[in-house]
Amino acid sequence: EKNTKPMNDLMFLSGEFLHIIRPLFTIRCHGAFQANTVLTWLIGLMIDVASHRLTISAMGGKENLVPPTKDEITRRKFRWLLYCLRQPMWHLFTERTLGVIESMLNTVAPGIGRLISGYIVSLLHYSQKHHFMLEGLV
Repeated sequence: EKNTKPMNDLMFLSGEFLHIIRPLFTIRCHGAFQANTVLTWLIGLMIDVASHRLTISAMGGKENLVPPTKDEITRRKFRWLLYCLRQPMWHLFTERTLGVIESMLNTVAPGIGRLISGYIVSLLHYSQKHHFMLEGLV
């Protein structure tokens, strides 16, 4: 156990370091590559996944986490969903999928489906346009 403690500490620090530098690295990638490319998006996601894996491994797995740490790890993992609102994934996948879901809801529940789906789609469009377009750049 004494031999694995320094390795676990190093893995934990590496995971936390990756989590902290991801926004800075994303900004650097926007400068090095063309802004809003799939590569920039993919690099940010890979850094988040690597950070998650290193942190979980260093702590001995999900079952060994204390509740506050488990909550933080869950919050970070939930933020992965926000990658669907970032460019270019928004135009390549999310926007088209929303259109299909909206039309399906309109046919399944003609009256209320149109209201609900229209409201949700407009909220996501607003959020993507005003909040996630430049996330990580400010």
